[in-house]
Amino acid sequence: LLIGKLPLAWSQAGMIALMQGRLTGSQGAISCFERGWDVDEEHLNPMAYLALHRIHLFLGNTSEASEWEELLLREGGERAVARPYVEAIHDALIALDSDAATILPMIEEE
Repeated sequence: LLIGKLPLAWSQAGMIALMQGRLTGSQGAISCFERGWDVDEEHLNPMAYLALHRIHLFLGNTSEASEWEELLLREGGERAVARPYVEAIHDALIALDSDAATILPMIEEE
């Protein structure tokens, strides 16, 4: 059950799926984050783009990762996203597979 505004709810569902290790599939993190952006709630866009970029990198989907990175950069890059959110994405991926997570970029300094 998604409560509240849909883009925010999808973003929250994406984070939960990520933390549970469900990255793909109709209820996976990718699917949720793909729905977690909105023209009216622009602050959610770079958050979704960053999550999708990092997840696709983690999975080795370099083409998809590049597409999401391009959108993220248009929104101001990683600096447009709160550092705790970036850390939460990275921490969840590291918890899933620390070896696979070595491909993730270093978190930018504030």
